[in-house]
Amino acid sequence: MHYTEQGEITWYDCGGSTPSDTSNDPSGGSLPYFRTQGDQLSSFSISPNPAQDIATVQFSLEEENNVSLEIFDINGRKVKTILSEKMNVGEQSHQVDLSDLDSGIYYLHIRTGKKIVTRKVVKM
Repeated sequence: MHYTEQGEITWYDCGGSTPSDTSNDPSGGSLPYFRTQGDQLSSFSISPNPAQDIATVQFSLEEENNVSLEIFDINGRKVKTILSEKMNVGEQSHQVDLSDLDSGIYYLHIRTGKKIVTRKVVKM
C-alpha cells in the first residue's frame, strides 16, 4: 500500500495509480483541490469546517463510479455512513447532519474505486 500526505488530505493507494503532479493545480497548491490518475475524483471539500450541525460535502466525479462517504471518530471507529451508491459524472453535493455527534475531531472518508481520501472535520 502506498501512502502520501498533502496537507489535511491523505491519499491511500490500494493497488491503483498514485496522485498526479499538482503543478497545474488551479488552486496554486492550496487545499482542497486535488487530482488522481485512474480514479476519477477531481475535487473534494467540506464546508463549513469547523461545523456545528450541518456540513456540506462537495466533490466532482469525472467518471461514473461507486462512491461511499463515511465518518470515523479519532479512534478509527465508524460513526456514520453518509452514502454508499453508484454516482454519475459531475459535481456532487451532500448535506451531512452532524447534530447527533459530540463535539470533537472526526475524519470523513470518501472512497471511489480503489482510492480512499480522508479529510479532518471538526464538530463544534
